[in-house]
Amino acid sequence: MVSTLPEHAIYRGWVRHRRHAPRPHAFTYRVFMAYLALDRLEQAFEGRWLWSVGRPNVCWFRRADYAGDPTRPLDQEVRRMLAERLGRRVTGPIFVLTNLRTLGYVQNPVTFYYAFEPAGGALDAVLAEVTNTPWGERHAYAVDVRATRQQG
Repeated sequence: MVSTLPEHAIYRGWVRHRRHAPRPHAFTYRVFMAYLALDRLEQAFEGRWLWSVGRPNVCWFRRADYAGDPTRPLDQEVRRMLAERLGRRVTGPIFVLTNLRTLGYVQNPVTFYYAFEPAGGALDAVLAEVTNTPWGERHAYAVDVRATRQQG
């Protein structure tokens, strides 16, 4: 199967929140998230002055902001975490959808890692890394998309 997935993209959208108690409160603001191929991170922002991987910039991807041991490649750590949670290895390409570090700060409540079947096939698994930013807590949840597809 030939892949039609973008290698890298910026997705724009809105975050909206509303609560009714203990007193009404609501907000809406614009957001953007980067969608990056983990095996081609270094090429993601080539030729871009204000974007970078691994070095401070206006917007940058900093390895230490993400899952697992920051001394190991993120691709390997995501594969390890998926294998632990799913009981099987994923072998195809993995993409990350995330908030980049911007102006030195990162507010990243959830990062999604999409693991595809080899050769640009269907979605295989998703890892959602939830971060409680003020306290630095992280937890990852895995969804076995392949198993769900076979059951349905």
